[in-house]
Amino acid sequence: MIERLQELNPWRRVVVVAVVLVLLAVIFNLAHDTLVMTFIPVAYHRLVEWGFVIAWCLIGMWLVKYVNHILVTRVFVKGLDQQTPRILSRLFTVVGFVFIVLVALNILQIRLSSLLVGGAVTGVIVGIGAQSTLSNLFAGLILLTLRPFHVGQYVSIRTSLFSGIEYGGTVFDVNWYYTTLMDGDQKRVLPNSSVIVSAITINAKEKKGIQVFIVPIPYSVSDQELSKNLHERTNGSATMKIREFAKDTYSVEIHLPPGYEPSLLREILSEYQTV
Repeated sequence: MIERLQELNPWRRVVVVAVVLVLLAVIFNLAHDTLVMTFIPVAYHRLVEWGFVIAWCLIGMWLVKYVNHILVTRVFVKGLDQQTPRILSRLFTVVGFVFIVLVALNILQIRLSSLLVGGAVTGVIVGIGAQSTLSNLFAGLILLTLRPFHVGQYVSIRTSLFSGIEYGGTVFDVNWYYTTLMDGDQKRVLPNSSVIVSAITINAKEKKGIQVFIVPIPYSVSDQELSKNLHERTNGSATMKIREFAKDTYSVEIHLPPGYEPSLLREILSEYQTV
């Protein structure tokens, strides 16, 4: 069964496992209603319910993690940067675990209406207190979905929220909360809620400054050897540091000083293509 599942297209595997998860939720609820109400003595009802909940949670969590693994390794890797798959993975995991919790509560016969009433009041209070945080999170989700600019592009941002002042720099990072620009030695961290309502000029005329590049490198290439080669070609003026690790590559952050063209970096990296 598992071998036949592995042979399917990644999207078909996701659909099959999702259908299995929903069917299991229905089966657990029907089995609970049938066994508890008909065959199990009243004294053992709660014990049996918790047994169903534990079994459901273990199986459901395994299926969610399995689907998440397929999405990260087979589906989300095409046409996306390294950060976006991780964010989508976390979002899917949250949705999957919420579904598992809701089914578990139903098996335990806990009324969701009372929880929703209390949760609504709490949600209003938390929403008012965390308005700024939520606006940045939703703006970050829009930026990561629409992707009006990419890491490595030079952009200029102007908005009335900054009193009309224009900020420019190379896009260094875009996460849920902030967008980070590098302008020479300066790092500008802008809230996503302000970026989403800004006038953005992409590939604007860049001021001469340090150029920042984030490059994935295969594990077969030594970072010390690459750093040494980079120093020799730039007379020691370029710097490099490891930023993060992925499944098959590690990402390095390279600072290339003014006067050096990005093509130099391409030439250096091309030497390691066959490594």
